[in-house]
Amino acid sequence: MVNFTTRISGIPCQVAVYCTAPPEPMRVYGPNMEDASPAEPGEYEIEVFDRKGYKAPWLANKLSDDDFDRLIEEASAAYLAESYSVVF
Repeated sequence: MVNFTTRISGIPCQVAVYCTAPPEPMRVYGPNMEDASPAEPGEYEIEVFDRKGYKAPWLANKLSDDDFDRLIEEASAAYLAESYSVVF
């Protein structure tokens, strides 16, 4: 699970992204492209919260497919930032 702050339709909010199935890369098991299985995108669940931390289903209903893709990218960046953060 990754939590981060973002905007949906210009409204500031918090988002939690849960990865229910990680993405799978393309597999080639023979000499031809016919001998390959295509890459599988991961499956994700998103919860949207207002700035105070309350669930905001009315804001989640405003999500478009482009917003969903952007949130997945932001979640990946937030996850990498958390995993590489250094505490001094």
